[in-house]
Amino acid sequence: MKRMMILLVMALVMFSGNVFAATSATLNVTATVVGSCEIQAGTFAFGSVDNFDNTDLNPTVLDSVQIKCGSGIGYAVSDDGGANGGLNDALNGNALMDGTLGGQLKYKLAYPTSGTGTGALENISITGTIAAVDFQAAAADSYSDAVVLTIAPTP
Repeated sequence: MKRMMILLVMALVMFSGNVFAATSATLNVTATVVGSCEIQAGTFAFGSVDNFDNTDLNPTVLDSVQIKCGSGIGYAVSDDGGANGGLNDALNGNALMDGTLGGQLKYKLAYPTSGTGTGALENISITGTIAAVDFQAAAADSYSDAVVLTIAPTP
């Protein structure tokens, strides 16, 4: 009997082959889509004005600034007030353009300060104002400023 048992075990070992066990694991896959925006700026030209004109200068330029934000991404636009010693920011009317002869000319910019991106490039309409009282007192000259516009995604 004992001999039969040993033969049976030996037969099982010889004919059973290899034994393998399968296991499973979960792979977590993630991605983060960052809400981002871009801004491009060109030139905003007020044009020429006569010192005797009694009407504020208010040109609107549609394509001097373009933005692009991801679809559904909120954004905020701001400016630095310009490079020439504006007291606040150009949006609040305290920016200054420097003249080539040393004088300054006060101006104001108006533009949308917030919105929601579409995923496509969009033009922002900017209106500039130089009050008649300011250009009437200004010397005949060419005036300029450099305003840094910033766009930031908002939650």
